[in-house]
Amino acid sequence: MMRWLLLLPYTCCAIEVYLNAAGKARVCPPGYYCQDSQRYKCPNGFYNGDAGKSFCASCPQGSRCPIGSVKPLSMPAKQARALPMIEVSKKTFNRALCDFGHYCPRGSNEVFKCSAGTYGETNNLTNFMCSGICPAGSYCPPGTINPIPCPPDRIHFCPPGSRSPLRIGAGMYVMDNQEKQCERGYFCDETGARLPCPGGTYGKSLMQTNCSKVCESGFYCPPGSIRQIECIAPEIYCPEESEFPVKVGLGNFSNTNRSEQFICPLGFYCTRGVRYPCPAGTWNNESQGLLDQDQCFQCPPGFICKENVKTECGGSHLYCPPGNGESPLFAPPGYYTDTDSKHRASTRSVCHADQLMCSFFAYNAFYFEGATVLGEARSSVFPCDIGHYCLDGERFECPPGTYGDSTMLTSDTCSGVCAEGFYCPAASFVPTAFPCPVDGYYW
Repeated sequence: MMRWLLLLPYTCCAIEVYLNAAGKARVCPPGYYCQDSQRYKCPNGFYNGDAGKSFCASCPQGSRCPIGSVKPLSMPAKQARALPMIEVSKKTFNRALCDFGHYCPRGSNEVFKCSAGTYGETNNLTNFMCSGICPAGSYCPPGTINPIPCPPDRIHFCPPGSRSPLRIGAGMYVMDNQEKQCERGYFCDETGARLPCPGGTYGKSLMQTNCSKVCESGFYCPPGSIRQIECIAPEIYCPEESEFPVKVGLGNFSNTNRSEQFICPLGFYCTRGVRYPCPAGTWNNESQGLLDQDQCFQCPPGFICKENVKTECGGSHLYCPPGNGESPLFAPPGYYTDTDSKHRASTRSVCHADQLMCSFFAYNAFYFEGATVLGEARSSVFPCDIGHYCLDGERFECPPGTYGDSTMLTSDTCSGVCAEGFYCPAASFVPTAFPCPVDGYYW
């Protein structure tokens, strides 16, 4: 350190000076001593009545000298101590000045400030470590008497032996007065706060100042995530930037990568996020968002329902019961196919209404030759009725002049011809249906 001395003319000794706030040298005033261009008040028990001194004199016996004394002050007799008069040299004075925050090595007349990172909480210290290393949570500039608490913010920290507060680096935070790296799944902002990555983001690196990785669709990221978690179960889905999985709504299903949900389409029902086709024998072309297979409609009579396609059963030789999802069934011989609607035709009902639809048969009798069951959608089979015969699932009347006295007949000859002396209209079921009139007829 530079030392300023003022040499006056016609004097033998140098005059101690100090530098004022403006940096100008001034003569050390009475009541002070000056060393290394610094001005200090005379400590308690010393005084100095002269200017330009580098040390203070010991207070004489029976006097008192408060800090900064220019001259000794009288002391009441009862307080006076029997102290010997001491001529204090500069060396002795320096030893007496080994004040708080300083140390004085043994065998030396030098006074040193406690080094940065140490402190001196008592006087007359002799070791360069003074009272010890500055404890954690505080800092100690040179000459510290009592450690100074570290600033109460999150961007500074003071480990043991700090000479000044240390500032944390980017992506770091303070714990137990130590600088630590921000862990994966966390980020550390400019205020020193250590925060978990927000939901929907993740952090796979150390020392992040933000969590810039956004969770992709089909994945979710809870707060503090270090990686993406895949949405696997079909009853959940995860749009982009999901914090947690979203439950699939009723009547909806999730797509294959679990990124979206969709309403259940026609022909399907959806449960627990999975789409299923309506079972064979059922169909649905009316409502979306079905929740259960029981909500699919039963295939109507006379139709086949597969993969939500409803088709007619086929010809009269085939029949399809309600809920059929397989192949049509064949009508066995002697049976006819029909529906529950019971649409019927006969010689009596047709020929009396429109003779053009009928022909003459046997003794000029009208005869309806067509099938007598008129329904289009065939859902059941029935044994052929008496007075009728059945071919390829169609029912026909026994022709005039014949009769059918049993069921399940398969030929237009039915059970045989009408008995002599009798006539048999179409669909007769006994050979003696009607006796022939006596006059004008023969048998």
